[in-house]
Amino acid sequence: MSAPVVTAEQKASLHAAARLMAEKGVKRLPVVTEDGVLSGIVSRVDLLTVHLRSDEDLRHDIIHEALLRTLWLEPLVVDVNVQ
Repeated sequence: MSAPVVTAEQKASLHAAARLMAEKGVKRLPVVTEDGVLSGIVSRVDLLTVHLRSDEDLRHDIIHEALLRTLWLEPLVVDVNVQ
């Protein structure tokens, strides 16, 4: 284990946690509350798993989250193709 221990706050984004892990060269990152109490541990596998999604799952999220919910566009107006 490295000393001092490198930790991330609960409210840190996945991007921030991944960047911290890369900068500090650690494979696991303890996650702490604002009071410094351990609430869990995140690993590189945990961070990478979010990217292991099927093209159809990604297409669904683009249509429903980006087009409909955020941009208020009808999906028929935009051709969404994920490869």
